[in-house]
Amino acid sequence: MATTDTPLGSIWQSVVGWAGRPPDDEALEAVEALIPQGDAFWGYVRQFASLIVLSAAIASFGLLSDSAAVVIGAMLVAPLMTPITAAAAATVMARNARLVQSLLIIAFGTVAAVAVGWACAALSGITASTAGELPGQVVARTFPGLLDLGVAITAGAAAGYILPRRSTTSALPGVGIAVALVPPLATVGITWHLGFASESWNAMLLFLTNLAAIIFTVSMMLIAVGFRPGVSTRRALARRFMI
Repeated sequence: MATTDTPLGSIWQSVVGWAGRPPDDEALEAVEALIPQGDAFWGYVRQFASLIVLSAAIASFGLLSDSAAVVIGAMLVAPLMTPITAAAAATVMARNARLVQSLLIIAFGTVAAVAVGWACAALSGITASTAGELPGQVVARTFPGLLDLGVAITAGAAAGYILPRRSTTSALPGVGIAVALVPPLATVGITWHLGFASESWNAMLLFLTNLAAIIFTVSMMLIAVGFRPGVSTRRALARRFMI
């Protein structure tokens, strides 16, 4: 009996056939729209810069006041998930220019959030002679562990599932709340201002771990639904070969 004639073989062939199907135009266009190109790009950058500064300020004051609710609010405002998912999509589709563009936006957001955290700590006048005197919300971002990695992996999987499905985009804010991106960066700035180098590094390590885990799991989810190098929408192909 051939392998495909068995129940297990039939299931395997179904899985392979499903995973090998290219994504439809709607899914591809959803990925293309993550970071606008052309004249709209600089408008996106200005909007991103405004939101990263505001979200980092909210996170910083929430961390300094030891308010979990305010920190959660900052996660909702934070715009970092967009360039991160765009970087994952560009990696899967082997679009180097898009990947570099996404990584530069992420780098800009990282530096801006750390700088805002430093400035908010300076403006608040907070002092601490030992790490134990730091607010609890700050301390919580200076001990990265496997549980944080687990949250980042599952949140990345959720983002990867939502990304090509516009009907599920209402769930995306929940992903932003679940994963820690801006609060650790604000913590880096706060602890850096106070002179706690070890805590500052640990907070940055938390961010970098979450960043890598999200990019990896979003990439895996996109591969699972058929994204590959060279895949493009029919409209894009029509424009490319138009004489």
